[in-house]
Amino acid sequence: MKKIFLLFILMTGTFLRPYAASGIEGRTMTGKISSGYDDNVFEDPNAKTGRPFVNLYLDSKFPLPPSKRMDGTVRLQNGFKIIANDENVAVNQVNLKCAIFISPRITSEILNELKYKYISTSPNTLIQSEYGYLYWHSGLAIHFRGKDFTSSIQYLHRQRDYKDMDFSDSKTHQIQFETNVPFSRSLTGRFTGKIETFRFSWQEETLWQEETVQKNRDDTLYELSIGVQWIDGILINPGYAFRKNKSKDSDEYSFYAHQLSILTAIPLWGKITLQMYGCLQLCEYDSQKIPIADPVDEDNTDQLRNLLILNLSRDVLENCSLEVRYLLSQETFPPRR
Repeated sequence: MKKIFLLFILMTGTFLRPYAASGIEGRTMTGKISSGYDDNVFEDPNAKTGRPFVNLYLDSKFPLPPSKRMDGTVRLQNGFKIIANDENVAVNQVNLKCAIFISPRITSEILNELKYKYISTSPNTLIQSEYGYLYWHSGLAIHFRGKDFTSSIQYLHRQRDYKDMDFSDSKTHQIQFETNVPFSRSLTGRFTGKIETFRFSWQEETLWQEETVQKNRDDTLYELSIGVQWIDGILINPGYAFRKNKSKDSDEYSFYAHQLSILTAIPLWGKITLQMYGCLQLCEYDSQKIPIADPVDEDNTDQLRNLLILNLSRDVLENCSLEVRYLLSQETFPPRR
């Protein structure tokens, strides 16, 4: 399945500057207006069903009252997407981060996020291109700063409930370790390890369709990744990850994968900056049977395993920039043994 976004950011403006006249010190608000075209809205490889869309986005940050031992922010993100005349998408998200300073070298952080995605479709629309859900996560992170390195450990509990009963709701527990080591003023190395346990739940009709039964699938994902970051006039951040997923109930979803990624930012002429992000995942499943693909969240590019983003941006006013973006994502089934 192949999907191409050609996204022209018409204006990225900061509507209210920090320390705005609202009277809340440190408050910031950023707005974006963009338009683009998706050449394959319904992910159908045999039929092009592209449609234009318009995005409106507002990002607001509010600092919590600071103290000697605690600091934090509340972030509100509101987005609205109009896809031709067939479908409207509204996304509302709130993030709460609170840092507690335990010692000069140790900091703990409380993480919370709540996200609601609502889809409004026309009566003439037979197939939706996006799907509504309620998502939340809550967790705790501990950061340690050593003499020649920084390390962190993080636990997250996540849950996603789809409005459409045909999709699998999910509950996730994640533990992640990360260590960063500066080799020089410009070069930093990164090592990350992660373990995630998933439970997918859905309703399935019985043979005679007289009633539905609860079905579950339990997966465990192991991931090790390494990367480096170079900052000296330009930014280059390549990485490699080995991922192993073991499905308890079905070999269809058991796989191992090699994932390559790179992020770069290069200043060009006329105060124009070029940014590029690419991600490629080479995957091998244990089963010969093709698994049923889970729905992909269009707002979360972390879920797209084969991805290329090219971005050109330039500040045109003090609080306004112009941006042109090209995004290519492709979800393909892996080669079979």
